[in-house]
Amino acid sequence: TSPNLAAGTYTVGAGGDYADFTAAVNALSCGIAGPVVFNALVGSGPFNEQIVIPEIINTSATNTVIFNGNGETLTSTTSAGARSLFLLDGADYVTIDNFNLSTQSATNNFVVQLTNS
Repeated sequence: TSPNLAAGTYTVGAGGDYADFTAAVNALSCGIAGPVVFNALVGSGPFNEQIVIPEIINTSATNTVIFNGNGETLTSTTSAGARSLFLLDGADYVTIDNFNLSTQSATNNFVVQLTNS
């Protein structure tokens, strides 16, 4: 198994620690070892993706996960089966900050959706 993601600040975008936010979320799959921040690189957007954040091992009021968009745009086409840009699926202690969020669909859309408590 992989170790927990080390506490710290990581960059997202071309030339960053992670190419996109989906890759950043995948890095959380084994949990975190402390507070984690993902910062979008300024000028790296728009990000065209739908992000599903599951329950993250070891998150707490102290060990939080922050997604900082730095004013970049997150957009995607949504459908009846995948309706949101950010889906928090059982995730706790997650902050989504400073994104321009926009769906490309006239129907079937949520910008942020919370499921599973």
